[in-house]
Amino acid sequence: MIELGLAACASVAWGASDFAAGVAARRRSVLVVLAASQCTGLVLAMLALALAGASAPSGPALLSAALAGAFEAIGFGALYAALARGPMGVVAPAAALGGVIPLASGVIGGERLGMLAATGCIAALVAVVLVSREPADGRTQPGLAPGLSLALLSAAAFGLFFLFLDLAADEAPFIWGVAIARATAVVLVVPVLTWHVVRRRSRGSALAVSPGSSERPRAGGESGSSWVAAREVGALAVVGVLDIAANLLFAWGASRADGPLVGVVGSTYPVFTVLLAAGLLGERLALTQRAGVVLALAASALIVL
Repeated sequence: MIELGLAACASVAWGASDFAAGVAARRRSVLVVLAASQCTGLVLAMLALALAGASAPSGPALLSAALAGAFEAIGFGALYAALARGPMGVVAPAAALGGVIPLASGVIGGERLGMLAATGCIAALVAVVLVSREPADGRTQPGLAPGLSLALLSAAAFGLFFLFLDLAADEAPFIWGVAIARATAVVLVVPVLTWHVVRRRSRGSALAVSPGSSERPRAGGESGSSWVAAREVGALAVVGVLDIAANLLFAWGASRADGPLVGVVGSTYPVFTVLLAAGLLGERLALTQRAGVVLALAASALIVL
């Protein structure tokens, strides 16, 4: 039962990480949140790699892990943007449907699709339809459509991330795959953030010298929502700490388990994001959306069985 406890802890950490990232992305640039969490996660992954003392992987495993990292960066970027714009109670379960991608890859490769997995795929499609419906009582949900679209993009990217990470794990220890993937994500995200900051500063300088301009840049040429104060680094780092901790806990639990229950328990992480959003942000979903959330969670569990 220890492995199930590890998976449950991983689920809580993943859910809390997504919630914290969504809240942070509503106050700061998604790129800032993404870079801070990825860099923090990389430090912890490298520390875990040093403690594990695992041998270095071969070329093919390196390539697979690097591709996983590229899709991980896309997945987290889309997820954080979705959590910032749309209802977290809808976004989190929708973004968790990425397990369909590795499943589809297996079917294309000649594997037979089991009854439970097929049911999970159908349930996932129905869930997306349900959560995308606006409340019938006339209430509007700002950001529902773009948030859901970004969540589905995130699900697709994470599905490819898991697919390539699994390929890397066939030839190398899991911790190596995680570390290389995270390093690749950082290499991709940090230059984009740097370009974003330089561009905004240049734009701010241009506004400052433009005759008749009514806009004035803030200190350093940055807007209050695009950069981050030193005191907030710790809060952003928590996102990366929780994410990497969840990865390691889940990997530890999976290595001790023979059956699929660890995957099922781990797939429940959107529940905690939904609960935190409801309890701390006061989010309320329509009845059909609640049904869609439950169905999405069930679909995620069925797909990993």
